[in-house]
Amino acid sequence: DNRVKLMDFGLARNTVAGGLTVSGNIMGTPEYMSPEQCEGKALDGRTDLYSLGITVFEILTTMTPFLGKSIGEIIHTKLYDPSPKIQKYRPDISNNLAHIVNRLIEHDILLRYQNTHELAHDLQTRAFDMRAAPDKITILSDSNVSKGRPTPTITKIKNTLTRDIRDWGKK
Repeated sequence: DNRVKLMDFGLARNTVAGGLTVSGNIMGTPEYMSPEQCEGKALDGRTDLYSLGITVFEILTTMTPFLGKSIGEIIHTKLYDPSPKIQKYRPDISNNLAHIVNRLIEHDILLRYQNTHELAHDLQTRAFDMRAAPDKITILSDSNVSKGRPTPTITKIKNTLTRDIRDWGKK
């Protein structure tokens, strides 16, 4: 149905029944964990938006923004280094798209998007496209590749993401 679905940001938990973590243990995929998750603080939807931002950064640059040779290095980088700006790796993207990605991966939780409504608003009102590199980025899915179907472009992803994020805010 030409819809993009993102799954498995590293750790799912039921916020009503309590968490899955055990004191002293790190649970999650370090590259996608928010700084507050690395510190063992209480988590909310802003952590999910951060993980989404890491995923979008990776889609646009083919790498995660926080690198390290070990889990400890990655976590240290997330906690003590400023969030990298996507324009360093993709100078061809628009300022509006860069603003959205940079805000999603903002280290300071108060400067990050506070909820999906804020993100959906920016996706709807900030004009951006990939004209500097048209259709350069595609999302490959095993089922589409094996069946010879075309893969979605960044424009289709933007339209789907905007629609789906508006739905998330209702749930």
